[in-house]
Amino acid sequence: MGKSGLGWKVRAKAEYKVALPQLSEDEEKAVLDISSLFCAQSQKREIGSGEEAFGCIEKLCEGYCEENSIELDAQQKKYIPKMAYLHTYANCFLDELLADAKLEEIAICGIGKPAYVYVRGEGWKETNCSFEGAAEFCACVNKLGRSAGKRVSAQTPKINAALPDGSRMHAAIPPVCEYSLTIRKFRAEPFCMHELGKNGTASFSCLAFLWAAMQAELSVLVVGNTASGKTTTLNSLFSFVPKNERVIIAEDTAEINLPHAHVVRLLSNEESGIGMNEIIRDSLRMRPDRLVVGEVRSPKEVEAFMETVLCGQGKGSYATFHAQSGNDALLRLRMLGAMQSDIPSIDLVLVQRRMETYDLKKRSSAQSRKIREVCEIREGGVPLCVPIFSLQDGELVRTKNKSLALGKISECFGCSQEELGKEMKKREEFLREMGKRKISFLESFGQIQKFMLK
Repeated sequence: MGKSGLGWKVRAKAEYKVALPQLSEDEEKAVLDISSLFCAQSQKREIGSGEEAFGCIEKLCEGYCEENSIELDAQQKKYIPKMAYLHTYANCFLDELLADAKLEEIAICGIGKPAYVYVRGEGWKETNCSFEGAAEFCACVNKLGRSAGKRVSAQTPKINAALPDGSRMHAAIPPVCEYSLTIRKFRAEPFCMHELGKNGTASFSCLAFLWAAMQAELSVLVVGNTASGKTTTLNSLFSFVPKNERVIIAEDTAEINLPHAHVVRLLSNEESGIGMNEIIRDSLRMRPDRLVVGEVRSPKEVEAFMETVLCGQGKGSYATFHAQSGNDALLRLRMLGAMQSDIPSIDLVLVQRRMETYDLKKRSSAQSRKIREVCEIREGGVPLCVPIFSLQDGELVRTKNKSLALGKISECFGCSQEELGKEMKKREEFLREMGKRKISFLESFGQIQKFMLK
């Protein structure tokens, strides 16, 4: 049936195999006929859930086979209804990819080309699935974007949307580019702070410092390259924020996932003319204890974010920002319009990088995500980032540079620097011990809250 059939295809071989069958022409015809029957039935009555839809398709499959004197074997009785379900109610082979917790990214690069996936710890792999028709590609994208009220069309040839599971989707069609889809997946459960220490993203001593900094209401800018884990780290940092505080989140797509009860999420909407800079400024009228900006990109967004930092609204402002290093971040902020004299108002700059490492003996490469430095900004002719923690020989360690943040933390805690040092050690050991146990994000959050507020 070729490209006029399902509009998507499963091949025999690939580096990453989706466990779906290759259909014969007769099987594909059956799937299409059953799909048509289901679509006709769903127009007559509302289908409330995926489970209900699959049950309906199974019955339609039985009736179709009986009417056409078709006898299915045991395997066909399982995969024919499943393929019809994926083709109509679900999102074809994309559902199988979205269900795999090992995948970080899903990418479609065009019609008739295999989909690619980024497997955690292994890198990019070619799959055995592809879209064979533009109509099916657009139908799947629009089903995925439905929950966010987004759809691709000639009028809106590109969209960004958050999926119900928190994944982030970008899709585009001609004339913007060839049919393209990228889905960045997020873990169903956010990383616990102790996990970042256990997996080597940061040292436990640095995490203890960040814990105290968050509790002492210091503002933090998390910077790094693409897919370095900036949002993951920012999300985890909020484990250190008291649970009774009011948090306002300003984003273009919903990514930040906090365990706090008193959270208000503001989403920008380009189609409605509501920009990020507007919702950031609106948040100042909402009496936030903390303000989180998913990402600042444009001059207006930088201006609005710096305004929240300077006006001292709430107990701290937080954002992510694309840059390769702390000083690169300061340079980009100035290029985007931030005043040189205002930038030192940001208390800490946390630099996280996605890095490629190559093993000469194994002849293989791997990627890792690590916090490379935690910096303070020093005033002067030109603002300069001074590392307080720096990655040395693979370990994030305290540098010899004087820390102004420690003075602010001591003042907040009402203790001497010596007493603060002892408290940091207690927190470091607490996180290290937590890392030895397998506990959920909410359990981790609860234990950290209990430690802070006994």
